[in-house]
Amino acid sequence: MNNRPTISKKPASFHRFPRLVALVVFFAFLSPCFAASVTFQGAQIISNDSPSTAATDGLPTQEVVASITEPSHALILDFNASALEYPLHSALLKLAIKKTDKVGKISTAVDVYLLDPSAPLPKPSDLKDAQFAASGVIGFWGGDGALDLALTAAINAQHPKDHLRLALVPVGDAQRSPVLQLAAKPSILLGERKPEFPGVEELMRPLWKAGTTRDESTVFFRQNASDPAKARLLYPPEKISRVVSYATGCSYVEGKDWSLNTDGTLQVLPGSSIPTVADSELHPADGAKLAKGRASKTLDQRNLLSNEGSWGHSKALWVTYSHRSAWTGPVPVESRKELPQTFERLQNKKPLRVIFYGDSITVGASATSRHDMPPYQPSWPDLFVATLRDHYKSPILAKNRALGGSVSQWGATNAATLVAPEKPDLCIISFGMNDRAFKVPTETFRTNLLAIMETIRKANPQAEFILISSILNNPEWQPTEPLWSYLKVMRELVGPGVALVDMTTVDKELLKYKSYIDMSGNNVNHPNDYLIRWYAQSLAGVLCPLPQ
Repeated sequence: MNNRPTISKKPASFHRFPRLVALVVFFAFLSPCFAASVTFQGAQIISNDSPSTAATDGLPTQEVVASITEPSHALILDFNASALEYPLHSALLKLAIKKTDKVGKISTAVDVYLLDPSAPLPKPSDLKDAQFAASGVIGFWGGDGALDLALTAAINAQHPKDHLRLALVPVGDAQRSPVLQLAAKPSILLGERKPEFPGVEELMRPLWKAGTTRDESTVFFRQNASDPAKARLLYPPEKISRVVSYATGCSYVEGKDWSLNTDGTLQVLPGSSIPTVADSELHPADGAKLAKGRASKTLDQRNLLSNEGSWGHSKALWVTYSHRSAWTGPVPVESRKELPQTFERLQNKKPLRVIFYGDSITVGASATSRHDMPPYQPSWPDLFVATLRDHYKSPILAKNRALGGSVSQWGATNAATLVAPEKPDLCIISFGMNDRAFKVPTETFRTNLLAIMETIRKANPQAEFILISSILNNPEWQPTEPLWSYLKVMRELVGPGVALVDMTTVDKELLKYKSYIDMSGNNVNHPNDYLIRWYAQSLAGVLCPLPQ
């Protein structure tokens, strides 16, 4: 078959291609100050048959449409980077992607690579064979929604002198064609803003230890308009050293803005500008105009506000305090017995190929870095990888293959094309939240997890797995069962080559002392930065000691 890749300047009518994926790509680096120091140079399509004579077009400013009809093709985007000054402070790549193929099995996914612009153009197959090497894979899109990728570290590590080169490489079912249709309007603005999250070491100090708890998130809530707004903490505080707005970094002073009650709650004082949340905001009346988000029905048929974005973060406060209380929930235990191959590779500084596979929680939904909002905290997979690299000083070669909205059946169906070809040494699997919503039977959930692991082991018989049970959804919104049944299934699967991180019980223990909105980015089923730290620490703790 001699299907020549094409690039056209005419916008395509996507409805004419029911089996195509429309991918709109744009780059935005958001900050209070912008510097237009990178310009788009052109796009070209490479193929395995003719990588050096691929179709190309300048496309300086117009919308681009590229029809890629073979899984052996890839799109290259080049940018003039001669004006870059290092180190870059803020660089965010945004991919806005629309999926038009509604079949259950993904026909196309996309890997994003940062290439060495001084090297010859590779074949797409060479990129796929070296996905965990220094070829620069920086992200993955699995078939739906938007993808934000922080390019800052990758660009700073490469320091391109003249231009920046990115590759978008199809991944998926090679038996289905055409592969994708891609429309791109690239532009890059580099911001001057500096990320504000603490270092990874500080973020990974165990939250279950007595002593000082740093930056616990909480929301000042009032039931009625006449009630004082109060906030709850996980532990009874001995001394509170700071209370800071999550969104603005504004500090609030004891005695002026807030006071500490004898029951350990914090209370807003009259005249304070501390953001508060009223019950009427969380449970808006029928027909009420919502400034942010949407309303879902609760189990008792009240409205419940849900918002993925800035609303919850704008209402949250960080509280740093000392305490002497003991955590009574689960803590991670080293899983050397269950994961001997993983420990052997880490301790001998062999490359460890890691795949994350799950739903939107695994993607990193509600992490502020994904929304380009202060404090720009990384997702829990990124925190986990950074912690392993720091502790073992060995190469951790990670890819995130998770997809928002997915269920375990999606995982079983797509493991052969999205995970097995990577031949991971360690696969971290976390499904459950959406299975619960679709009432997936417990035995079906078990069958799907076993199918995922069996598929991966066919590619790498020594592959090992960490199963992560889901946090609880907002119990006001929908029933939490069968999450507890799914946890039981995961416990039964633990054994040689399979370890477990029990986030379901961790979340249950946290909710004894804190409200759901204290720890959720969307108020229904996504963890915020604080609960993301619990994820990262609980996962990393099975493989290495955490910073003390």
